Amino acid sequence: MPKDWGGEKSDLWTSHLSLRGERKRAAFLLKGPAKFHPMTIPDLGKKGDQIHRLYSEDADIYILQHCHNVTQVIYQMMRVYSSQFNKLSQFSILDGIDTLRLLKAYGKI
Repeated sequence: MPKDWGGEKSDLWTSHLSLRGERKRAAFLLKGPAKFHPMTIPDLGKKGDQIHRLYSEDADIYILQHCHNVTQVIYQMMRVYSSQFNKLSQFSILDGIDTLRLLKAYGKI
């Protein structure tokens, strides 16, 4: 994974995601334990524009992962970006509970 420098469009991009048997391009935004509190707009980069930068990636699905709760305004923002007329897409948000389930399922905790 490339070094995190704060101005990247996404933390991870892949064309190897399978969703309902179809190959998809996915862009991930990963927010770690350094921000261990409910996610709000100010947590999304110096200018609060990380979701905007994420959606500038050429992807079919956008995935945001955070180690705590994710506030409703973040869900709303991603819904709006995924509903753009010229670029309909899907999104998924993995909050702290989802993250914990994944880590347990893969024996990481």
